[in-house]
Amino acid sequence: MPQTRNEIVFAHLMHKEFWFLASIGGAYGYYHTKPWAVMSSLNYFLMATVLTVTMLFLAYTNYLVMDNISLVSQSSHIFVCGVVAITAIATTSYERKKIADFHDFFVNPYICEYSRNDYFEGLKVVTQKKKKYYVIVFTAVYGACGVVGLLQPIIDWLLDRSFEKSLPNGVYLNLPLTMWSPIDLDNFASAWVFMYWLQSSFVLYMAIMVSSAVILCFTIMDRILDQLKLLIYGVNQLDARSKDLFKQRYPGSDFRCMTDEYDECYRECVLQNVKHHHLIKNLVKYFLDIAHIPLAVPFFGGAVLLGMAAITLTAEDDPRVGPKCLAACLAISEAYNMYLLSYVGQRFQDLSGELYNALYFTKWYKRSVETRKAIMLMRLGSYEPMKMVAAKMLILNMKLFGDLVNSAYSIFNLKAASKTANG
Repeated sequence: MPQTRNEIVFAHLMHKEFWFLASIGGAYGYYHTKPWAVMSSLNYFLMATVLTVTMLFLAYTNYLVMDNISLVSQSSHIFVCGVVAITAIATTSYERKKIADFHDFFVNPYICEYSRNDYFEGLKVVTQKKKKYYVIVFTAVYGACGVVGLLQPIIDWLLDRSFEKSLPNGVYLNLPLTMWSPIDLDNFASAWVFMYWLQSSFVLYMAIMVSSAVILCFTIMDRILDQLKLLIYGVNQLDARSKDLFKQRYPGSDFRCMTDEYDECYRECVLQNVKHHHLIKNLVKYFLDIAHIPLAVPFFGGAVLLGMAAITLTAEDDPRVGPKCLAACLAISEAYNMYLLSYVGQRFQDLSGELYNALYFTKWYKRSVETRKAIMLMRLGSYEPMKMVAAKMLILNMKLFGDLVNSAYSIFNLKAASKTANG
């Protein structure tokens, strides 16, 4: 596979930042050396095979158990999670060249004239710590979901739960995931081992795929947020920056005695802010062009996923405890992921408001008409807050998260009401 220079350099950067996670998880395969190219190609082939076969089996399982609300909620939950993971990895693979274009932004975040200061260096340190936090937490959270999923039969065995091992239609309940099998697992031990391997590979791939995509997404979003914070800092420091620029151009002079020259320095600093603001808006647009569909899929299915988890947790017709443990883990991980996405989206809107207010509170009334016009134009450009928009329709903020939780609760109540009506 021919690689552009940006792709090769970005692969080195991803390996340095995320170790093997991005490649094994499929978020960004490494092809910068022959050994890595072979490993990444084999990994993608195995991943595609496992996901395709398992998703087909899960889809058929949903059809077979559609009259059992507990079993269909379990198999549908896993199927939707698979759709989320596949969408994320398919997007990062398809948009590989665009993602590599973020290389310069990662390597050289000093995209404006006033970025080399202690404030921005502090932001970079905090963001780097948050990246490590994402790697540890999301890998642990989704890894825990995978482990619990694989241990479901063992959990029920330890708790001595008795239940039918299989249904007459060929759906087996003694596997990590409730699933139909084309082979009789009760009479062929090798078939049961194969199905267990297939499901284990699927679960582990799912955990690594979602972790790698989510970590990459949050890392890019946090770095763009740092630029927005730096822009606000630059606006708040307009007077100090203007005086520093005046001292560089006119050493030994008093800016109070050279008002026209000082005003020119002030206007140039404002123009630096304008250019920086334009660059940030382009970064947001470029990021959303890549990620707006993967960002939307969890929210489109989020209410359904949380509702299914609640249905599984309260199901009385399934004596197994393993599926309930998995449903609880998945609900926590999904809710946490969507909460963080909503929180970051809200931060973009809040910081946009801070930028608008910071421009208003500059000493624009002391400046010349031309400088006032520059400040006013930037205020007009920042009047509409920056937004993280998924699928060009969902605005990520805390209101969306609240609506999502209410929708999930409504789905659960619908099931409860249906049970009451039938009871």
